[in-house]
Amino acid sequence: MDAHNGTILWSIATPNNSIAYGPVTVANGVVFVIAYGTPYGTLMALETISGKILWQYKANSSLAGGVSVVKGCVYTGEGSSGISTMVDPYSIGGSHVDAFCLQTHK
Repeated sequence: MDAHNGTILWSIATPNNSIAYGPVTVANGVVFVIAYGTPYGTLMALETISGKILWQYKANSSLAGGVSVVKGCVYTGEGSSGISTMVDPYSIGGSHVDAFCLQTHK
């Protein structure tokens, strides 16, 4: 969105009719967003200028929060074992942190 006039600059569809309701994180020209859906979540890295998908990770359990970026690494929590599936039907068990780090070759 253009901060000066509110014009939408780009948008993309979420995978598999999922919901992207969590916070987004922006670092180094990349927007990180989680698409929360059935049966699992997807972490996506989008180019800030165009919305082009740079990479995505399809989790093995639920993803529902945001991501943190520190020193070239992206971190997100995976799993929601503490949430009842009666309250949240998309909750898939598991409980760990995923880390994705860039490696440079010298």
